[in-house]
Amino acid sequence: MALARASTLFAALTLSACTQVPKARFGLITGLAVTETRHIRYVVGTHYGFRIDYHDIGRVMKLREQFELPGPANFRSKSPPEQFMLASHDRRTWIREVQMGSHTPSPPEIHSFFIEDIKIARGDPKGKYTVRLWLDDRPFKDFEFYIE
Repeated sequence: MALARASTLFAALTLSACTQVPKARFGLITGLAVTETRHIRYVVGTHYGFRIDYHDIGRVMKLREQFELPGPANFRSKSPPEQFMLASHDRRTWIREVQMGSHTPSPPEIHSFFIEDIKIARGDPKGKYTVRLWLDDRPFKDFEFYIE
């Protein structure tokens, strides 16, 4: 009986921990939805990027984004500018840090998300791009994709 209760408690804690781990998806952005793909057609105005789903546990997290580009680009992000902590770029690298989360934990049934929504601009280079993401200065997720 005690073993069954311990197993049930362990399973509940495991499921709870799984829902706490942020998940990232990359692809075409339509509103709040992401259609996962690694090949994006070069059409001016096309929205692409990533979405991170997470549970706000009551602490601020720092997300660092680093885009490696095949050439100079005209990045147009739709993310709110007040979330920027650092923004820098050169001709082939674009880096930004964003604050996610808050100082107040959310109830278990409420989940949060962050979307990086970028538009293809006239003159953006075609080719291979890489997005590297860090959460709280730890490697989190890398995406390689092609604008063709």
